[in-house]
Amino acid sequence: MNLKSNSIFQPLATVVIICSLLGCSPSSKEEKISTKNNPEINTTSSSDSKDSSTTVVLSEDQEKEIGLQTIEVRNGFIKKIVEATGRVAPNAELSRLVSTPSPGRATEVKAKLGDFVQPGDIMSIIKSDAVGQIQSDLLQNALQAKADIKQQEVQLKLSRITFERESKLFAEQVSAKADLQSAENQLEKDTANLAALKTKLDTIVTTAQERLKLLGATADSAAKVLATKKTDPLIVIRAPESGLVIERNINPGELNDGTKPLFTLTDLSQVWLLADVFEKDINDVKKDQEAHVCIDSLPNHKFEAQIIWVGDSINASTRTLPVRANVSNCDLLLKPGMFARIKINVGQVQVMLIPRSAIVQKGDKNLVYIDQGNRVYLQQEVETGVGDTQDIEVKSGLQLGQRVVTQGSTALLGTAMKVVEDKGD
Repeated sequence: MNLKSNSIFQPLATVVIICSLLGCSPSSKEEKISTKNNPEINTTSSSDSKDSSTTVVLSEDQEKEIGLQTIEVRNGFIKKIVEATGRVAPNAELSRLVSTPSPGRATEVKAKLGDFVQPGDIMSIIKSDAVGQIQSDLLQNALQAKADIKQQEVQLKLSRITFERESKLFAEQVSAKADLQSAENQLEKDTANLAALKTKLDTIVTTAQERLKLLGATADSAAKVLATKKTDPLIVIRAPESGLVIERNINPGELNDGTKPLFTLTDLSQVWLLADVFEKDINDVKKDQEAHVCIDSLPNHKFEAQIIWVGDSINASTRTLPVRANVSNCDLLLKPGMFARIKINVGQVQVMLIPRSAIVQKGDKNLVYIDQGNRVYLQQEVETGVGDTQDIEVKSGLQLGQRVVTQGSTALLGTAMKVVEDKGD
């Protein structure tokens, strides 16, 4: 009886020892997986939970056939990139609103959306009743002032003749000195009156010109009215500088109330990107950081950018922080309103790193295989973070010093998936 008991428990003890060496629980099952590519790969799969981990056991020959390689999980520095979405907008510092304070009706609108205008180009013409009234008053008041001046010049001429005659008579002792003084006083009075009338005319013209200028008329508008003796109530709106017309708020026949901009000009060689950074990233984003912008409709182009402004308050509904970047647009490919993505280089950070080649994906999970020793590899789900073209951060799932598979992970994943399928059957 004792011999039988020993013969029964001896193989069982052997199985328990093997499971202990492989890191398996006594409840784990060991299965022989028969596949075309790896007919002798052994795996153990825990069925304790829905997201079970799988252990794959290889022979020495199988490791060589797969070309399996591992590397140690380490700390390292990596360039951190913060991503955000936004839209392209004109650079307000390179934009110019074109308007006129003169109310009136547009008789012509020559500038169209998308036109590139040069300084002095006519953009619109507006007929202004207010300008016409000022010019009419100017013409009337100036003509009256000139008539008064003409009359005073005649009076001054008469006073001068009288003074000269009295001076001659007084020298010949024919007239009294009082008559000479009276004639002299009248001459001075008429001279002063003429100067006052001329000053009045200058004031009328200057005042009218200032009022016309405030309404958008040219600097010589008053002089032209006086020269032609005709009113000209048309305000010609010209481009103040070169630029692209990106807004037009007036059409022929429409009234301008003098308060709204009629056109917006901008230089699109440099534009703004208005983006919203998620709350978790706001401590990393700073003014003057370098970035680049990607446009879905321009997949083959990257645009250099620089952060020029970071907002001071969080948007309560979206939990994001507004930022603004200058973007170089020399080829004018970026258009205002385009949807864009920005990647901001926020500097080097120290994190736990593994090569990107160590990651294999299964659905929405990131998996790695940990070298357990003795050609045993444990499948482990990990949470990843920032990365570059070579390495990626591991936030959870691994520990420093562990070794992970960097070449051969796909073959191990295929085997693990085969185990799950067989156990389902």
